[in-house]
This record gives sequence, C-alpha cells and structure tokens, in this order.
Amino acid sequence: MALTKLQTLILFKQKWLALVLVLLLGSNPRQVLAQIDVLGTAVQQLYQFKRHTYNEKLFLHVAQESYVCGEVLWFKVYCVEGTNHTLTDVSSVVYVELLAADRTPVMQAKIGMKDGLGNGSFLLPFTLPSGRYLLRAYTNTLKNFSPDFFFEKPVAIINTFTGYEDSLATAASEEPTLDLQFFPEGGYLVNGLESKVAFKLTDAAGKGIQATGEIIDGAGKRVVSFQTQKFGMGSFVFTPTTGTTYTARVKTSSGRLMTQELPQVTSQGYVLRLEEAENQQLLLRVQQNIDAGGNAPTQLYLLGHTRQKISALETAALTPEGEAVFTIDKRKLPEGVTHFTVFDGTQKPIAERLYFAPVTNHLQLQVNSSKPIYGHREPVQLTLAGQGNGNTAAADAQVSLAVFKKEDTGQPTGGDMKTYFYLESEVKGRVEEPTYYFSAAKSADIAQAADLLMLTQGWSRFSWDNIFTQRYALHLFQPEYAGHTIKAKLTNQTTGAPAPEGIAAYLAIPTFNPRFYKAQTQPNGQLNFEVWHFDGPSDLILQTNYLKEKGYMFTVENPFSDAPSSTKVPALQLTNAWKESLAQRHLQVQVENAFVGKQIKRFKQQYLDTIPFYDTPDSRYFLDDFTRFPTMEEVMREYVLGLRVRKRKDGFKFHVYEKGSRRMFRQNPLLVLDGVPVFSVDSIIAYNPLKVKRIDLLEREFKYLGDTYHGLVSYTTYQGKANDIRLDPSALILQYEGMQLQREFYAPRYQTPEQAKSRIADLRHLLHWEPNLTLDAKGRRTVEFFTSDQPGTYQIIVEGLTKDGKPGSAVHTIQVKSSL
Repeated sequence: MALTKLQTLILFKQKWLALVLVLLLGSNPRQVLAQIDVLGTAVQQLYQFKRHTYNEKLFLHVAQESYVCGEVLWFKVYCVEGTNHTLTDVSSVVYVELLAADRTPVMQAKIGMKDGLGNGSFLLPFTLPSGRYLLRAYTNTLKNFSPDFFFEKPVAIINTFTGYEDSLATAASEEPTLDLQFFPEGGYLVNGLESKVAFKLTDAAGKGIQATGEIIDGAGKRVVSFQTQKFGMGSFVFTPTTGTTYTARVKTSSGRLMTQELPQVTSQGYVLRLEEAENQQLLLRVQQNIDAGGNAPTQLYLLGHTRQKISALETAALTPEGEAVFTIDKRKLPEGVTHFTVFDGTQKPIAERLYFAPVTNHLQLQVNSSKPIYGHREPVQLTLAGQGNGNTAAADAQVSLAVFKKEDTGQPTGGDMKTYFYLESEVKGRVEEPTYYFSAAKSADIAQAADLLMLTQGWSRFSWDNIFTQRYALHLFQPEYAGHTIKAKLTNQTTGAPAPEGIAAYLAIPTFNPRFYKAQTQPNGQLNFEVWHFDGPSDLILQTNYLKEKGYMFTVENPFSDAPSSTKVPALQLTNAWKESLAQRHLQVQVENAFVGKQIKRFKQQYLDTIPFYDTPDSRYFLDDFTRFPTMEEVMREYVLGLRVRKRKDGFKFHVYEKGSRRMFRQNPLLVLDGVPVFSVDSIIAYNPLKVKRIDLLEREFKYLGDTYHGLVSYTTYQGKANDIRLDPSALILQYEGMQLQREFYAPRYQTPEQAKSRIADLRHLLHWEPNLTLDAKGRRTVEFFTSDQPGTYQIIVEGLTKDGKPGSAVHTIQVKSSL
C-alpha cells in the first residue's frame, strides 16, 4: 500500500506550514519539524502494519434462521479485502465451524474459495441436542489475530427426535445475569476535567436492558442522574475529583437494583470530547491538566483512519488553559467507522474515539414477485434488480438468495452484509439490531444511538504500541493462495526432538491421477505442504525417503483454530407457537429421507484434474491388453520395453533407456503407485500386478518440485488407493478431510399436472436456495421455484456485492394460502 495522493499532500502541506512558522515566528526549525514528523511516523508505521498484515473480512449468508436436525444448513461465503470490501482471491480456503453452547466444535468444514466466493453446507445429524449454536468462519491469515476478527452468527437448532419440549417456555425461570459497564469518553476520568461517560446495561446474551440510575460520591451525595436510551445505552456528564470513589446505583425497568463503581479517577491526563458543529463539522476537543513544568506539551496530533486507510491528519496547539481543538469535515470522512487517535509529541497515543458516518453508498437491491399470493405447488417468479451509484446498473454483482417460511424464532435480530462490513466487524461484541443504524430515516435518535455504540463497543483491530514496536511482524499462519496448506511436524522417534532443517518429506493423496507434494523441514521440524484440488475425505500418506532418512515420525496439525469464542449467545427458548411448525418440519425430514434421500445427499461433480504431474508419458501400458503374469518382475521384464530390470545383491534395480539416444540411466527412476512415491524397487517388485491397471513410463530426465529424476514409472491400480503397498514403519497414513464436497440443493418441480398431483407430502420450510447468482449487464436476474404444501408467510432474503465492493441486501415476502 502506497500513501494516497491526499495523504502525501497533507504531509507536504504540513511540512511547508512548519517552514512558514519558522520564517514568520522564529521558531526552532528542528523542534517544529520534529512535531510534524509525529504524524509522518504514525502514517508510515500504519503503512508498514498494513503491508505486513493482510486485512480480510468474511461474511456468510446463511439460508435460514432456525433448523431441525436432519435438515441442511446452507451458507454462501464472501471473502473481501478489509478496506474497500472488494472480493479477494488471496485466501483459497475458508474454515467454517458449528460451535455448541460450550464452544466446542460439533461440525467443521474447509470451504474451497474461488475469486472470493465459496459455498458450503452442514447436514445436521440427529445426535445434536437442541440449543443455540454459533456458526463461525475464518481464513488461515485471520488465525494470526483474536477470534473477535472471525465471522460469527448464532443459529437455533432443535432436535425433534428427542425431548425438545424442555425448550418450550414462555419465560426464563431464572433471573437473568446483568452486565453494567462504564466507558469514559477518550478512555479516562481525569481530576478536575469535565468528562462524558457512556454506559451500557445488558443481559447475558448482550441484549440491552432499560434502567434509570444515579452517581453517588464517597459521601453518599448524588452527583448526577441518568437513564438508558436505545438498547440499554446512555451517557452522563460530570467533573470527577481525585481520591473520590464514584458508585452507580441502578434500577432496571423490572425493579431490579444493582450498584457498581465507576473507573478510578487519575490525577493527571487528557480528556477527549467529540462534538457536532455547524456546517457538517466535527470538533474533537482535548483537555489536559498535566503539570510537567517546561516539558509540558504544546502541540497535539490527530490521526484518523477508516478500515486502516488514512482519513484525517491534523495538528492543534494547546492553549495556556490546556485545551486543543481539532476540526474535521464530516463530508470528507469515508462511510462507516473512523478511528481517531490523538498523539503527544513523543508519539504516545493519549486518547482514542470512534465515529460512525452513515452509509448511503451501497448496492440498492430490489426483489419483485410475479404476484403477492400463491397457492400450493405453484411456480413463483422473482425479478432481482440492482443499482449502484447514480442509479447505474450493478452489472456483474454477485448475489445469493434464500426463500424460507417466516417464524418467530426468538433468534437475535441479525444484520446483513452491509451492516456487517461497515459496522459489526468494526466494533467489539454483538451489535443489537444492527439494521437500526442503517435506517433510511435519518433521525437524531439513530445518530445518538450510533454515537453511544461507538463509545461503549469501540475497539481497534490493532494496538498502536504493537505498531510502533513492530510486534506484528511474526505471523505463524500464512495466506493459503493456491490451496490448502497441510501442516505437519517431523520429530525424532526416540527423543521427540524436532528433525533438523532441510530434510525432505513427501505427502501423497492416493488417487487415479498421480500427484504428490514435497516439503522440507524448517528449523523447528515444521513441514508445510501446499495441496491443491483436494476435495472430500481421503487418506494422506506422509513419509521420508527412508533409504536416506530413518528414525523419524510425523504428526499432522489440526488446521482449525483452537481459540475460544467470547461471543454471548442467548439460551434457546421456544414458545408454544412453535409446536405446529416443529411437528411439520419433523414430518418433512422423515418424508425427505424416505422418498428423496438420494437427491438430498447428492453432491455436485467435483473438479477432476485428469493430467498427471508428469503430463503425457512416453509409453503407456494397459495390462488387461496383455496376458497377465503373476509377478511384477515378469511384467516389467516382458512388457515394459523402455526399462531394464536388474537384480543385484542389495535388491532389484530399474534403469530407464533415454528416448531417442537409448542411453541407459544409471540411477533408479522415480517410482509412484497411485501417486505415492515408492523409494524401494523391491517394494514394487513385491506388489501384486493383478491389482495394477496401467503402467506409465517416462523415458527422459524431468524435474519436479526442485528434484531431477532419471525417468519415471507410474503404476495405477484399479482402486486408485495404493492398497497393500509396502511402506516403511515410519510412514504415517491418516484419514483427512479436504475441501468440502458441494452438495446439490434439491427441491421438487411441479411442471406437469401429474407432478403437481404427487401424493408425497411437500412440507418444505426452505423453498429455495440459490447462492451463485450474477446480475446481468442491466443489473437484473430472474429466479423461479415452486411453493410447497405449507401455507404461511415466506421471506425472501437477498445478499449481494458489486465488483467495486458495495454490499447490499433486500427483503421481500410472499404469501402461500391453501386455496385461492
């Protein structure tokens, strides 16, 4: 990332301003330029941070809000660059997990990504207990950071085959746990300086609780009263005094009483206030009471960044009264969350504040149905339309769509792609009703709630201390550019010590299409195998060339993150209104498994690379074309013409004749069986030839993975799984899941009268799921599906993203009635 023209011009302007001050006021040139360099250093360090830490965000469009065991949980993955929200191809793998209430994973999948997009699903097993689960997703690079960076979404899952009635309740029997927190604006309460203090009162699930309260000083005197506004948030202003303990007394709307101390008052420091001014201006007012004699700061510096892109660079002089004011034009701030940091002359951050600029520049999506009301098993035609800036068509926007029956699930009100990218991913913790902050009706209440959210849930994706000390440089997890990286460790079998650096190890995934991977040990014995086109479950075979390296053992690392989630998720509580719906979904699961089970469990044709790693062989022998010999030695001597078999005291040797020159290579060729390297010719000679379908011969030198081989002999078995090959005891054979296979979405189509009269009950809750839609050049797309036998209100949710990174969503409803 290079400095933008705006950033360069601002720094250039500040340098010349410093020069003017020197000439006009006789200031010390070194002192002035050193002060100006505070911002230049901060900008440079932020640039270095962004260059070394790739900023990604994930969003999952999940098809439904609730599920019953036996249904499929469908999701679409969008992976974007974190600043501009454009689709990125840096990460080719996304890790998705379904976490239980204790945050242990119950289902996991690796989703293959292409150009920032991917699809996945979980067939929910009948063994899952009813409860509220957490769906989370991350890339390999995101594992370098806190799990707060991961995408997370709560989902309700009900097991209708067990006693789910325990979850049917109208109210919680226990009094909820409450959490009350106070947040001084700018970070601190400072003696003698008027401070604004925001607060938030929530239950255990993060839902706001309404309350009133007062602040009491150490003498029991009331200092100020307050009350919550939206979502349990509020604020008050008072002037604290050092040595006084301030306590909040709070009474909730239900009459519950609680007390809590405010943060401690510091004797000296800075207080930051953000104020709205006329003409679309923001004032950031800094006050300080530091008694440092002649070393007291005279100048403060402000840096603002929006998603790690510089959006404000300002300086302000401290008055004799200890006040500095920065003026920011709101119209020049990017949409979303901007982080303001104030620095002193020693590059020390002294106060921080977040500001949320309303988001108006996004993809405008519309959904129109051919009519509002439909009958059973009737076709529905939808028209999708998207517009970008200036009413231009959102050509080639990527869109996903779900149609499901709308129910009161008790699910926390979630957001969409727009709210996640611009707000939820930029603040700490769960945001209650995030769509509220994106309402088209711009009101003072919304602006006040957004500002309180910035005060109570503000955070930074990095620490300035870490940036200035460059403690971000060491990253254990690198981007998976071309495929999944399988990490292993090679250690001494006897001592457990890491293998020395530079030992070659080989990983093979037995298949009809020969291919293996090579890695060399790092100083800590670490091995990184970059594997591509690895779909579904398969055996992994890891080995060293045991003829050269002996006495080692492999361990394969779990690629999923073990970092626990701190997200609060409410317990599952279902009302009796769910009974009928759950009974229908319970029946539908059984009907689908009985009559269309094969279609539900069907997977799309996976990518098959039919070209082996050695490309086209010089000779190919299909053994069924010949009289079958009982030993491999006979096969090799009689049929494989470009190779000579020799038997020595130390075992068998193969020598390939170079094509054209007929020169015989003295070294053994590379031997592979179903893609598994075989280092001993004796092991091949001992293999049963009746299991081999084909032999390929390469009659020339060739290079592969940095090694030069003197010919190649590749054996392909009928099963393609390298069964019964003799391996060294140090080799590791491990069952491993590659990229998740793509499940096909199944829904019946009633295109003929006979199909419409089918006696198989159709109680589908999810009518349609289409994750891979692209709007045409006019920003339009049509979608068609059929209704089921279930009457009710069906919700259509559409999520989309333009090529230039503008997210958007749309919601539409249709009615299905028993008769029209």
